[in-house]
Amino acid sequence: MSSMLSFLNSKYIKELESIVSRDLASTSPDDIPKFLEEVLRRYLDGERDLEKIVNAGLLKIRVFEKLNKINISPNIYKDIGEELRRVPEQELKTVFVYYFISNRSNLNKKK
Repeated sequence: MSSMLSFLNSKYIKELESIVSRDLASTSPDDIPKFLEEVLRRYLDGERDLEKIVNAGLLKIRVFEKLNKINISPNIYKDIGEELRRVPEQELKTVFVYYFISNRSNLNKKK
């Protein structure tokens, strides 16, 4: 994590990432931030249907096209929901900003 973003709650970010890597077994580590960015975006936009939120994240990383390689735990909906509700919305906004910035910088590096 860059020093510019050191103010973020890295423990919470790591918890979210560990849930995703556990519940989406064999997913690429590069896909985790993309997934979480979409999940946080939907949640912060006011969507509360966990199935829609998680499915939007799965679509973002095109997981349905890779189903033979990725095992999706049915617990992902419950686990993500519990984690989102556990933290104040302001903190979630900060985490979203982290993922938004990191995804953009990663895209720029690949060009």
